[in-house]
Amino acid sequence: MPYSAMQYLEMWLENHHGGKITSLSSLDNDNIVSTLRDILVEAYSFDSDGDGIYGVNDGRTVKSQLLKYNREDQYANALPLYDISLQFSNQHVLDRDGTASSNTTQLVGGMLASLQSLGYNHLLDGYLQSLDHKRQPTNRSSGLAASQALEHKYKLAWKRMQWEAVLPTILMPQDIWSKLKAGSKTSATDVFSHQQMLFQGLRAVAHGDFRSLQRVTSKAKEQIIQSVQLSLHSFESTKDSYSALVYLQGIHEIEELADFMRKSSPVVDSPILSTVTPTGLKTYSSSLDGALVTSRQKSLTTMPLLERWQRRHGQIKDDFDKAESLLGLEEVLLQVSKATDEAQVLTKLYLDLASLSRKAGRIAVAYRALMKLEQLDERGSLNIYDKMQWQIQKAKLLWKQQEARSAIWTGKKLCSELTAYLDGSSMTGSEATSLQLLHVKVLTITGKWIASLRSESSQVILEDFFQKATNIINGIATEAVSERARDTSKAHFALAEFMAAMYQQVSTRVASREWLAGKKVVNARFEELQELTTLKEHMQNENRAHIHALNKEVKHDVNERSKVEASVDQFLIGALCSYGKGLSLSSQAELDMVFRVLSLWFTNQRKADINRVVIEEVIDMVSSYKFVPLSYQIISRISSSSDTGTFQIALHKLVMKMSVQHPHHTLIQLIALKNSGDVEGKGALQFRTNVGDAKAEGAKVYLAELMKTEQRELLESLDSMANAYVQLALFDTSEYHGQKKKIPLSKVTIFETNSGRSGTAPFDQYLRARTRRGGSTVMPAVLTSHISPEADMDYSNVVRTYSFEPHFSITDSGIHRPKIIYCHGSDGESYKQLVKGHDDTRQDLVIEQVFDTMNQFLMEEKATRKRKLRLRTYRVVPLSPIAGVLEWVENTTPWGSYLVSRTSKKLSAHERYHPHEWKHTECRQYLKNAPEKLPAFLEIQANFTPVFHHFFLERFPDAAVWYHRRLAYVQSTAVTSIVGYILGIGDRHSQNILIHEGTGELVHIDFGVVFDQGMALYTPETVPFRLTRDMVDGMGVSGVDGVFSRCCEVTLQLLRKKSASVVTILEVFVHDPLYRWTLSPLKALRIQEGEEEQDRTKPSVRSRSSSRSNSSKRATGTGNTNETQPADEMHAEPGSADAAARALIRVKQKLEGYEDPNGSALSIEGQVKHLLSVAQDPHNLCKLFPGWAPWL
Repeated sequence: MPYSAMQYLEMWLENHHGGKITSLSSLDNDNIVSTLRDILVEAYSFDSDGDGIYGVNDGRTVKSQLLKYNREDQYANALPLYDISLQFSNQHVLDRDGTASSNTTQLVGGMLASLQSLGYNHLLDGYLQSLDHKRQPTNRSSGLAASQALEHKYKLAWKRMQWEAVLPTILMPQDIWSKLKAGSKTSATDVFSHQQMLFQGLRAVAHGDFRSLQRVTSKAKEQIIQSVQLSLHSFESTKDSYSALVYLQGIHEIEELADFMRKSSPVVDSPILSTVTPTGLKTYSSSLDGALVTSRQKSLTTMPLLERWQRRHGQIKDDFDKAESLLGLEEVLLQVSKATDEAQVLTKLYLDLASLSRKAGRIAVAYRALMKLEQLDERGSLNIYDKMQWQIQKAKLLWKQQEARSAIWTGKKLCSELTAYLDGSSMTGSEATSLQLLHVKVLTITGKWIASLRSESSQVILEDFFQKATNIINGIATEAVSERARDTSKAHFALAEFMAAMYQQVSTRVASREWLAGKKVVNARFEELQELTTLKEHMQNENRAHIHALNKEVKHDVNERSKVEASVDQFLIGALCSYGKGLSLSSQAELDMVFRVLSLWFTNQRKADINRVVIEEVIDMVSSYKFVPLSYQIISRISSSSDTGTFQIALHKLVMKMSVQHPHHTLIQLIALKNSGDVEGKGALQFRTNVGDAKAEGAKVYLAELMKTEQRELLESLDSMANAYVQLALFDTSEYHGQKKKIPLSKVTIFETNSGRSGTAPFDQYLRARTRRGGSTVMPAVLTSHISPEADMDYSNVVRTYSFEPHFSITDSGIHRPKIIYCHGSDGESYKQLVKGHDDTRQDLVIEQVFDTMNQFLMEEKATRKRKLRLRTYRVVPLSPIAGVLEWVENTTPWGSYLVSRTSKKLSAHERYHPHEWKHTECRQYLKNAPEKLPAFLEIQANFTPVFHHFFLERFPDAAVWYHRRLAYVQSTAVTSIVGYILGIGDRHSQNILIHEGTGELVHIDFGVVFDQGMALYTPETVPFRLTRDMVDGMGVSGVDGVFSRCCEVTLQLLRKKSASVVTILEVFVHDPLYRWTLSPLKALRIQEGEEEQDRTKPSVRSRSSSRSNSSKRATGTGNTNETQPADEMHAEPGSADAAARALIRVKQKLEGYEDPNGSALSIEGQVKHLLSVAQDPHNLCKLFPGWAPWL
């Protein structure tokens, strides 16, 4: 019961250390620490995928190092440690009495497992033989070592198909075989031997003995289930469940092949084919067996079976050991089948195995697969396509081993061979197309390798590899290219990436000081030449040589500079064209590529040629659904109708295409832009003049044009609903403050302001009349429902708005109380929504978009995917600069509310568990009034014990559920901390972080302070993210060590790996013309005044995003002012470009590991340690604004 052990251990620590969980590193008693660490190490060993063991494994001993290497699959590092440990063991394998010690047994088992995992089968065989020469074991430890060795022997035997030449020591124990033969049940005390069962099952298949096979597989499945029966009753012991499923899949594949063979062979299961020997082995009639094999050879093809098996491999692709064991089994099954297509199916299997093992870093396994392919080639079993595939895998393996020169040489040789073969071959049809596409693949891969090393000139790389690859694609039939969209799109993307890199490189060069200085020199020399040519003839004759030389030099310099400057647009146009072709071919969303296209386009929007290329090569060619995730950034660039530039023409075409084909995503954004002039307060007139009115006018033109399309009725209904939402958001609820009773929606009178109509109606009647007037087809979608962009543009199943609850409520605090309503969807579900007025929700939308993109990255990377790292997001729908609708995150509570908020029915956690300590309000007041912050903060900590670990004990009493929910909490805290740090998200006070009561994950809300704007607050923020004592208390005895730090590291590693994409994405966001970059002193002051006000009031558990309304930090100053909307706070401000550039530079510095301005870049581990230290340093925490509550 590992999770129960962890839970009891933490309870013991709490009881012995004043009601708080103390980390192991802070304990003084070494004996207790050692005992506790051993308990935790053993408990965490049951969690094969967890990082918790790193928090308790100190790594100071050989044993702890071996534990680390085995957990990380670093068997090559573990092997020498096993070897040296066995050399210096007092009892090498056996004690003097012939028995093995338990420590030696573990070392021997580890050595065997490492050799097998690395694919060192020859060394494994030799080591097993050396163990056989020792005396026979007589105790339990020795028996365990012998059974481990026996399993490895069986596995080697069936992999080599050594059915008859088997030593007696490898035979199945006679008692178990007798039970199997008799069909009797085996007891739970019988030792389960999976490899033994596989050996017997495969041996039966090899000889066509399907009756024996049935008995073996039945007993194997029975014992597999018995071995994991504890897992079926509790989540405590799930370690072996996954392995059991893989075992069952292997047994099933044996049965599938046997079924294939029975159906394909008329001569099976004849009782005269075999006889059972006393040892359990069978003897066979060679003539009949030969007849049977011949029969199979004539009729059996196993390619369909292999394809079926491979479809299942996706479920275990991230676990190489499990995948390799199945592939090894399938290899033997295909060989024993004696099928007519044996060579073909084995070729496919070996290619897959070579690729999989290379990616997993198992070099020996990959080389074995390549040597098997070489043997097939020597027998003439490989066709030209398979032979080239084999060579590609060989080149990739060389590159994996950092043998770059050899890999590139192999790639170039393949390119030459394919060119020669295709030029000299008369092959046509699909075979020729396959080879051509393979040629494209080789050219692309080799080009990337050469480009990464810069071992050839840019022109050679461009012309001989990338352009050559795309030229081949252009010569292939469209149908064939579409069928192989992944490979062909990759080639275009490779060319696009290279040309985009060249564009960036050359454009940076021509903008450099050196280039501008060179221009001055050229101009000066040209002027000198002009002066010389105006001299009198005799003087020109005297200086003829100088004039001639100077003229040649000037012409050369001018031509060279002109070529370089002209290449900027050439590379840019080439990149856009290639991105467009790749996006048009790919069947995937390719969001990172869309970001790159928009970044290049928006940066060069003033160039007419670029806009023309975007229209012809991107907008006209690429499916519009790929642009939908960035529709907000695209639509925000709409300008007034008087702007007829080429950029607006291209933008108009794209927006109209998206609006008609994906109306539920884009129409609401056009409506919001139409309302962009609806601002109030200081500077509103200036804002409308500079930004709002022009964009509102442009949006109205788009909407008027869309009214003439098939989306007219939907647009009318959506516009009416948006108008109703805005008026509900601005509805004054001051007379209802302090009341618990809900407010009737009929009290909200809606004024019709759209499409020239006039009149009033209550909210519920108004929407009922408008949204249902034309039937369900014109009903708008539920605004906060998640609607994925559909490639086929079919939104018939979208959830439509049906009705609303007749009453709404308001949040408990704030000047402008957000309204809480329930929208009923056409699916019968009720959608809880938060309607906010006098508040700008557009920045929240942008950050949620960034989070969605980050989630895609987290899903693509193996290390983050297997940890299930993600950012919890919610829908944000801005309707105007002062109104918006947000999805209510169900089953959440503000993190600070659990800790310090008292209700009429329940005390806060701190009051319940430490009633005699300082109160939260006392801590805030004490820190606020203290002249010396650090001593005051330390005294607060001494009188305020963290209690957040009780949240998980209260909500999840079952030990296994408690462990997994706390694990989800720690992981989500890590990923939100690192992503929040990179984005510079501030204002993380205790009400801006929610805890999900079902999953334990954190949900961050209210993103009014981003890109390090927290440093500009009245009291600057001094920490990168919130990692206070209560945050750490919820992580358990390991604290920030183990799971938290490891998840921080893999998240930061991913972001560094994707740094180019991250920066490109942020470029699109930070240059958004509606984005607000400056943080006025008044706003900065009000943010923290609002936090203090909120801290004094009783926060609402349900008020998910009310903190900005409480503090008026976005939209309000007093009841009727809005100081965040003036043009001097928008992108139209002259200095906003500099602010955006500064933000991007800082993001790049963070991704590169630069924390100290005067220091060098830190490693990933070093940067994480630095951030954790800064975030927890009392010297930094004591300087924070008291409303931030740094003691929590």
